[in-house]
Parts: sequence; C-alpha cells; structure tokens
Amino acid sequence: MGPDAGECIGIALGINTTLKSLKISENLLKTEGSISIIKNSYKLHTLHIAKFLPRRHNSRRNQMKSEAAKELANLLKGSDKLQKLSVDFNEVGPAGTKILMRVL
Repeated sequence: MGPDAGECIGIALGINTTLKSLKISENLLKTEGSISIIKNSYKLHTLHIAKFLPRRHNSRRNQMKSEAAKELANLLKGSDKLQKLSVDFNEVGPAGTKILMRVL
C-alpha cells in the first residue's frame, strides 16, 4: 500500500462516522500517505501506523518523517477520542520528536 492508497484511506476516514480503530502496518505509505490518514483520524479511538516490513523491504518501507509528526501533534492536541496511537519504527527524527514532545 503506497501514498495514493493512504490518501484514499484519509478521504474515507473523513466521511466514515462509525470506524473506531485503524491498524495499517507493513505498508509503504511514506509521509504523504500517512499525513492524509492522520489528518482524518480525529474520530478514531485507536490508530496504528507502523513501519514493520521484512528486511528485504527496508529501503522501501513506510518512512513517516518529521512532516507527519506535525500532523500527529495536531491530532494529539485536537482529538478527544484517541486513546491508543502506535507509530512504531517510523523515522520522525530529532525535529519530529521535539514536535511530539511538546504536546505530550
């Protein structure tokens, strides 16, 4: 699943009023696809976007960078529903980590 699929999922999340949990790991969303999903996750209770692919995919795996951390920070500040968030194995880097630390 690549960035285009992430954008489509983001659009669907914006319309859907019943989904409470979304787990999409082992993907190739990259920052672009991740941002679309994050921007539309305010109604979710659980969001899991992990980068966890077998070693042979290491160069192509989901690499959600610091730009996505900005959207995650907005989600954390603005959602009163989100109870569980997993972004394991993503490379938000020092800049993204600082952004997230400010809201935690």
